[in-house]
Amino acid sequence: MSLRNLNLVPTPTPIPPGPGSDNCGFNGHSWCGPSDFGVVENDGDLALDSVSLSGVPYDTAGSLISNTGTLTMRNTSIVDNDGKQEFSPTIANAGHIEIFNSTISGNAAGNTGMIYGDAPATEIIANSILVQNGGPNCHSSTVYTVPPPTSLGGNVTDDTSCAFAAAHDRLVANAGLGVFGTHGGLTASVALSADSPAIANGLIANCEGADARGAARGRTACDSGAYEFGGGQGQLALSGASGLYFNPQNNGHYVTVQRVADDRALVIWNTFDEAGNSTWVYGVGAIDGGHIHVDQVAENLGGVLRPGGAVDGATPTLWGSLDLAVGNCRSATLNYNSPSPRFGSGSVNLQRLTYITDLDCSP
Repeated sequence: MSLRNLNLVPTPTPIPPGPGSDNCGFNGHSWCGPSDFGVVENDGDLALDSVSLSGVPYDTAGSLISNTGTLTMRNTSIVDNDGKQEFSPTIANAGHIEIFNSTISGNAAGNTGMIYGDAPATEIIANSILVQNGGPNCHSSTVYTVPPPTSLGGNVTDDTSCAFAAAHDRLVANAGLGVFGTHGGLTASVALSADSPAIANGLIANCEGADARGAARGRTACDSGAYEFGGGQGQLALSGASGLYFNPQNNGHYVTVQRVADDRALVIWNTFDEAGNSTWVYGVGAIDGGHIHVDQVAENLGGVLRPGGAVDGATPTLWGSLDLAVGNCRSATLNYNSPSPRFGSGSVNLQRLTYITDLDCSP
C-alpha cells in the first residue's frame, strides 16, 4: 500500500487504549503500554511518499510508527510528535525500513530513541535529517543484538547513535531548520535556512526527483531532508531571482531584485561612481529565464532633502543599461553599460545575501 501527499495530524478525540496482547507494539514486549499498536502500524508493505506526521500524541501507544513488515519513506516529515513515556520510540522497527530524503525532528522520543530496532530489524537511511529528537536518534534492543542502520550517505544528525559514516554524513550542532508548513505545496515539510548544512549535502545517487512539495531537486546534488531549498539548483523560477545580492570583496554596493509582474522585474543598484560618489540607479526589465535585461536604467540627480523629510528638485536621468544573470539560487552576475564617464562599463560577480521568506528560489 502507498500513501502520497498526505498530512497526518491529531484526531479530535484522543486515541483510546487498546486491549492487552502478547503482540504489544512489536515482538511481544510487555512494556509497550496500554495500546497494542503504534499510531501507524505496518505488518505488510507500506510506502509513505511525501507524507507528514506532526503534532500527534503517542504516549498512550507503544510508538508513533510500529513496523514489522517493509516500510519505505520518501520525502516524509515526522515532526514535533509527542511520546512522553519512557518507552515511547518514534519508530519501533522489527522489520525492514528504508528512509530517503526525509526529515525527522522535534519528536519526544523517550529513552528508547527515535528509531528503536528489535531483531530482526534492518534500516537503510539516505539523504535524511535526524535531529532534535527527545532521545538518541537510533537505539537497539537490550535483549537482541541489532546492527546500526546502514547509511547510504548524505545524512545530517546531531548525535552519534546511528553510527553514520558514509559520504556526506554530517554530525552537526545546528541543522539550520526553519518553519514547518506546506510552503506552496500540498504536503508539509520543514524549510531549511539559507546557511543550513543540509543544503547540497545529499548524494545524487539517492536523490528523489522532487521534494515533498513537488519542487525539483538538484541535478548534481540535492538537499538532505524532505525540503529542497531553492526547489532545485539551477531550476530557477521567475520569482526565484527576487532578493538582495552583494559582492563580499567589494563592500558598500548592493543589487536588489523584485519581480513585479509575470515577466518584469525591478532592479536597483546601490553603488559608487568612478570618483567615489555614492549613487543608486534603477529600472524595470524583462525576465527571460534566469536573465533580466533593463534597457533603460535611470539615476535621480539634483534632489535636496528638506527639513521634515520632503525631497524636491530630483530629476530622473537616463543612465544606461543593466543585465543581470541569475543562474542559480545563490549567485548572479551584473553587467552594466553607461555612456557616462562617471561609470563606463563593467561586470560584477554577486552572491545572494537575503531571500524572501517562504519563497527562496522555489516555483
